[in-house]
Amino acid sequence: MDLEKRITGLLFRPVDTYRALHDEEWTLSLKYYCLLLGIFTILEGIITGLILFPMGILTGIGEIIPIPLLFILILIFIFLANLICLFLMSGFMHIFVHLLGGTRGFFETLKVLANAATPSLLLGWIPLIGIIGWFWTLILNVTGIQELQHLSTPRALVAVIAPICIIFLIFIIVYIAFVFMFLIGAAAFGMDPVISGTGPMMQVID
Repeated sequence: MDLEKRITGLLFRPVDTYRALHDEEWTLSLKYYCLLLGIFTILEGIITGLILFPMGILTGIGEIIPIPLLFILILIFIFLANLICLFLMSGFMHIFVHLLGGTRGFFETLKVLANAATPSLLLGWIPLIGIIGWFWTLILNVTGIQELQHLSTPRALVAVIAPICIIFLIFIIVYIAFVFMFLIGAAAFGMDPVISGTGPMMQVID
């Protein structure tokens, strides 16, 4: 399937497109993903630079690392981070796919996620508008799991939503734990006037 046909098919005719991809080698889907990811990486890198430069974040780092090299490092990080996340998320999601009765292997789940990423890679680099792309990707994941793993719609929905909810919950727990540890540490060193009563502000009041 050529690039243009695949993109338009996934965006507007996902069920027919996934059925056409049923017997395609997963490596071809991975190559397709990497191609779109390469374009996304460049655009995301430019947007990231435009946001961080006015904030002075890259300016300070640029005194240590040349800006062109820093930009290349940012691009490499974005590309590798997304590629690694594709495999990790595919593995995590496939656990639920398998538990819910998925009939095909891990690489079929990987193939689903690689193709479902199309709208998020095309639109995800655009501030605010990118949310539409991520939501569309979510729908394509459900459709793809349903078609390629032969699951019913409710089971495909659970297989996609469950790992996302678990990851979100883990992030919330880690964030709360980090804030709690920060507050405890601040109190121990007398940095929090509300908790410890020994901070600079309290000393001034006294």
